Order: sequence, then C-alpha cells, then structure tokens
Amino acid sequence: MKVAMNPSLLDMMVDTPRDVTVLFVDTETTDNDQETCEIIDLALALFQYPKNQGLEHLCHRVRPHGEITPEASGVHNIILSDLQYCPTIEAVAADPTLLMMINNADYVCSHNSDFDIPILKRQIPAFQKFDGVQIFDTMRMARRAWPELPDHKLASLRYRFRLLLETPEERELGNHAADGDMWKCKALFDRLVQEAQCPVGESLVAWSQARIPVANITFGKHKGTAYAVLAKAEPDYLRWLYEQDWLASKFPADYATIEGLLTVNGGE
Repeated sequence: MKVAMNPSLLDMMVDTPRDVTVLFVDTETTDNDQETCEIIDLALALFQYPKNQGLEHLCHRVRPHGEITPEASGVHNIILSDLQYCPTIEAVAADPTLLMMINNADYVCSHNSDFDIPILKRQIPAFQKFDGVQIFDTMRMARRAWPELPDHKLASLRYRFRLLLETPEERELGNHAADGDMWKCKALFDRLVQEAQCPVGESLVAWSQARIPVANITFGKHKGTAYAVLAKAEPDYLRWLYEQDWLASKFPADYATIEGLLTVNGGE
C-alpha cells in the first residue's frame, strides 16, 4: 500500500551534485538466522532525490522452501499456509520490475542493514551490486543523529518523530510487515536527511558513517554510565569491548569513544 508522504526539505537543497536514486527495502523472514533464513515478505520503493519523487513500488509475499519458526510468526504474523500460492524466491529474484529497480538504484536503504542486506544478497543475487558506500542504514543514522535516545527501533522512532501518523491509512501501517516498515524507513530517512543538512549522495554516506563520541555508554549492562567513570572503574572491560568485532558496526559512537579513551591512556 502506497501512502501519502509529507513534503521534504530535500527540494530546497541546491547543492546536490546530481540526481540520485535510493531503493528502500524491508523484509520479513522465516527466522533470524542470517545464514539460512528465507525471505517471505519483501517490499521495495525506488525514489529519486533531490525531488523526492517516487519512481516504482513493489511488494511480494514469497513461498519459502523450509518452515517458518513459531517465534518468527509471533513477530510478523505470517504462517506457511498464507504463502502456499505465492512465488518462490527464485521467481521473485527474476521479476523484471524488481531487477529494473535494483539496476536503476544508486543506493539501497533499510533499517538495520547489517541484517537485511546480507540476506538480500544471498537470496536475490542482483543485490550484490551494492557495496558499503552504497548502503544507508537508518538505524545507524539514527544512532549518529540522536545518540541520547533510549533506543533506535523503527517503531519507537516513528512515534517519537510522528512519522506516518497523520491519516487513518498511515496509522494502519503495522509493525513487522514489510510494506509498512519500508514506508516508515523511507519517512525516517527523510527526517534524517533534514537532520544531517546535506544532500543525498556521497556526503550523506560520509555523515551517516562518521563516528561521534558519546558521554555515556548506550547499551548493555552499563547503559547510561559515564565513560569517564568506566575508564577508571573497569578499564579491562573497555579494552575487551573494544576488541569485539560487532562494536564498530552496531555502536559506532561508543566505538569512537572507547578508541579515544584507549588512545589517551596509551592503550593500557
């Protein structure tokens, strides 16, 4: 379901070097195992910036080859019998409209791209065209823009910033449905572009991936504790945390803060 979008400040940005296209995407899957799960719900919309003009919109329910776990159904409310007459992922991956959208996209955007994009690349080979500098992650961007918020879940940010809540049709967009979440991601992206005050393109990628130090740790058992306190009380914990592979991608602001503290202290 395509919903009415509010006007964006993107039209007023005059320093955009060229028109660019962004493919917004969301998925629901059979489970949360990134290596083996299957896509069962897929929604995409292709937009051109700076005009913020919609070019194409596509949704697919997908019949998986395996089972849907009860835990996954509890999140997205999809069961296997709902999908018995839907196309397989092989048929969806060959959809000419889908391939056109991917081929014409300069960037791809989702909320929590670290989860979605590897699955899309595995199940829909055309997505393999997107590398790290062509991916916008609205979760990471939200952490960059508002590190002080208690969480950066899409549903929370929707209500905090009143995204897609103006009309009955917009309010009917549920959580954990691919089409609804894709439109919320799009609305959040436009809000973040306004926050960043830079045009969609390479400068926005640079802004979204920059590491900004924070005063307090934003996750885990010490959430809310000042880094200055942790550096004195638990320096070994900070050193251990800094060595974890997931820290830089999931919590870039915390990574930058810890890196700065360890540099100041000579890594000791």
